[in-house]
Amino acid sequence: MLIFLVISRITSALEASGISLSGQNPSLYLDQPSHPVKLYLDSDNFNIGNNYVWIQYQTPDNIYLNVTEVKGGTALEINNEFTLDGFAQWRMVVNEDFSNPQNWSNNKNSECAGIIMLGGYCQFSQTEASKTFANLPSHKQLKIKATFHFIDAWIGETAYMKASIDGKLYYLWTENYKAGQASKGINVCGGHHAEGKFSSPIEVTLPHTESQLEVVFGANLDQDPCDESWGVSAFMVYVR
Repeated sequence: MLIFLVISRITSALEASGISLSGQNPSLYLDQPSHPVKLYLDSDNFNIGNNYVWIQYQTPDNIYLNVTEVKGGTALEINNEFTLDGFAQWRMVVNEDFSNPQNWSNNKNSECAGIIMLGGYCQFSQTEASKTFANLPSHKQLKIKATFHFIDAWIGETAYMKASIDGKLYYLWTENYKAGQASKGINVCGGHHAEGKFSSPIEVTLPHTESQLEVVFGANLDQDPCDESWGVSAFMVYVR
């Protein structure tokens, strides 16, 4: 069983969204047949289970989590900053699987080799795809993760990703590809050309403080998208 405890704000008076415990040694039992769970207060700690997981609410906007042991199928979801041993942890703020792309400069999608992607075979060649993400929470660093897909008859061209820093776009990732560069390729997607490198992971971390982020994907291809094309899947943005 998964238990999701969503805490949007905790103050010294323990004003919480959804659950409020007060009084002398307050506790709440979630009676499950195979794995009962106890929530209780102990001094400045909010406890889950039998001293295995606890949260220290030291300031109104920060939640500190200490974990010594987790038993059973228990999960914790936190809406505010997550700090572990004094270090801020990454928080996912964007997660797109492109099953229904919205607000990209080109919202075309396709499925190739069982992967749903933005663009893809016969969709993107010389096309750029961009999107602006607004109202990001306060942060000092930003991480972008995605998977880029090279499809069909590339002849050494370069794929790229750009992102905005201080309002200006910078190239943060590039990679070139030539069909047949691998000793053995498999035709997993698109036309009759074998893919020697179908998927390439992208993970970029950068200093970033603005509440807005623009991301651009593209490639310097010059042929018809049914001859050489590209796509992007599993796009995520994290902040801390």
